[in-house]
Amino acid sequence: MQIDVFIKSTEQKILSLFAMNPDRPFYGREISKKLGISLGAVHAALTSLEKHGILGSQNIGKTKLYRSETPNPILQSFRVLNTLLVLEPLIEAMKDISRRVILFGSYATGSFASSSDLDLLIVSGEREKISKKIDSFKRKSGLDIRPIIKDQVEWVKLGSESPEFFDELGRGITLWEKPVDESGF
Repeated sequence: MQIDVFIKSTEQKILSLFAMNPDRPFYGREISKKLGISLGAVHAALTSLEKHGILGSQNIGKTKLYRSETPNPILQSFRVLNTLLVLEPLIEAMKDISRRVILFGSYATGSFASSSDLDLLIVSGEREKISKKIDSFKRKSGLDIRPIIKDQVEWVKLGSESPEFFDELGRGITLWEKPVDESGF
């Protein structure tokens, strides 16, 4: 699924922009150019988002500078959804060479900042192939992805060797998990 299929309305596109740039304010004209949407439609959407308390603004001369209102549970949840949609091509590319992929940390909760890295735990016996796919995706997306790649044996031991980290993973989002077959593998 492409992000464009899911994020269609002007409001959703603007939310997506703010979601992936949480610390950055934008001018209406700048949003219009970045998203390829008419300035009138952008201003109507910004007015609506501001009215609902999702975005805030500051008058600078004759123009308004918009920023995300934090903390905002709607925008925080949208950040998580947007992250999942952005990561979908990477997850699809890793399915045939991984057993499990977990998003954890600030991107899993929607509390990330522009300087945050994106934490993924990948269970796979194909470290090199996984690393190449992630590096390729990082170049295309511009995301600072910090993968932790464990093989199946390391994954099984993780709960006893690092219980705090294992608990952190439990609070994350499982993006992909290979079904267990009848043999248990």
